[in-house]
Amino acid sequence: MSYKRLEIEGFIGFRLQQTAWLARGQFQKLINHLGMQITPEQAQVLLSLYKSEGVSQIQLAASVFKGRTNITRIINGLETNNLIERRKDPLDKRCLRIYLTREGTGIVNTVIPILIKANQKIMRKIGEEKYQDLMEILDYFNSQVSNPFSSLLDIPRDK
Repeated sequence: MSYKRLEIEGFIGFRLQQTAWLARGQFQKLINHLGMQITPEQAQVLLSLYKSEGVSQIQLAASVFKGRTNITRIINGLETNNLIERRKDPLDKRCLRIYLTREGTGIVNTVIPILIKANQKIMRKIGEEKYQDLMEILDYFNSQVSNPFSSLLDIPRDK
C-alpha cells in the first residue's frame, strides 16, 4: 500500500465521524425547523434521561459518551431552559439526580416520533437486510473499540 496518496475517506473512523457529523447537521436543521432551541447533544441527553431518569451526572455522562466538562455544560444549559432539574439523592446528600421537567418530556415526546420516522425512511432506502447488517457491523465495531483488551488497533497494553 502506498502512503504517498493518503485517502482519509478510506478509513473507517473518518467515515463514521463524517456520517455522524452529517446526521447531526440534519437533526439540527429539523429541530430548528420545529422551533426548538436545543442542540443535538442536548437532545441526546434528554432522550437518555427519558429512558433512565434519576441518574447521577456521572452515569448520564457515561450513557451519552461525554466527559465531565461537556456533560456539565450540557446539563447547565438544559437546566437554564427548564428542561431538566437536579434533585438531591435522598440516600446520599452529596449526589444530585437528574430528572426531566414537563417541558423536557414534551420535547422528547416531539422528537421521538420524528426520529422513528427518519430511521424507518433510512431502512426503506437501504433495505431491512442491509440495515440489520449495518447495525451488526456497528455493534461489532463498538464492542471491539470499547474493549480495552481488543487487538483491533494493536495498542500496547500497560503493564
